[in-house]
Amino acid sequence: MGPSLIWMLLACLPLCLAIVSQQINPKIEKTSLYGPSGSPQLDDIKQMLTAGCWLEAVLAAIVNVDVTVIVNMLEDLGDGRVKVKIFNQEGDDLSTTVEKKSWYIGMLDKNSHAVWVQVIQDAIEKQFEKEEVGRRPIFEGDSSTRAFSAIYGHTSTNGFCNDVDSIAEKAKTIPMTISTNATKGELASNHAYSLLEGRLVNDQSALVLRNPWGFIKEKDGLGDSSLWGPDIVDLGDGTFQIPTETVLRQCNGVQYPDLSPPHTKRAATLRPRSQPALFNGSNVGAMVAMVAGLLVLICSFALLLWCWC
Repeated sequence: MGPSLIWMLLACLPLCLAIVSQQINPKIEKTSLYGPSGSPQLDDIKQMLTAGCWLEAVLAAIVNVDVTVIVNMLEDLGDGRVKVKIFNQEGDDLSTTVEKKSWYIGMLDKNSHAVWVQVIQDAIEKQFEKEEVGRRPIFEGDSSTRAFSAIYGHTSTNGFCNDVDSIAEKAKTIPMTISTNATKGELASNHAYSLLEGRLVNDQSALVLRNPWGFIKEKDGLGDSSLWGPDIVDLGDGTFQIPTETVLRQCNGVQYPDLSPPHTKRAATLRPRSQPALFNGSNVGAMVAMVAGLLVLICSFALLLWCWC
């Protein structure tokens, strides 16, 4: 291959990559935020390519309690852009505008055609990057307390694990999440789960959690299946029932917003006590990202050959 041909291919590469990028991530002006259902649904939330469990677990917890919170924070401008109402760490309204993106639709199971998760994720990342220049929390991880505060404009709490039973009694009226520590066990370590319900099963305390990945099987990254017993029950779509005592072995905190009226300014810091960045992007997220990267490379190579010919 001569030098001139090499230079031709190199010159063509930016155009080819731009074409591939546009096909993966074009604007979609006429697509509904919520798809055929007309409102946010739990199965719209499937964490895939990012370390965003801290945010997506929060979104699922909110949908479990009151979908109007999501609906009221979004305004579809009809031109492919959405105005998103969010708050900074001082509780000030910092509404921002982001674009709908179709790549997220294609990655969802059941062809849900819902982009509201992507829109909120992009808006919060946009704001957090302003607060911490050079850091991308969607890809590097953050805390659910911070996500709650960005959405509600209230202070948020990282409660003690030993209080989870009393806290979970309010899970139907106050959205909440549970974060895990680095301990290996039945649950994924350094991860966030939506806490949907507290219940008694055979006179034993149990919790209903949802994994933002949308599944719970060991082969898909929940935890060590050799430790599972019949008391861990798969309820579908990433939701499962698990004994409270099992959760406590890996619990790092229980997160929830302060919903007391009126809206309050936030506390000086929203970082939970000793809570690390959640979910380091390993397991399924890294695998999907690798496959997506390979697909982009294959498409780019094919387009390079097409430009050559």
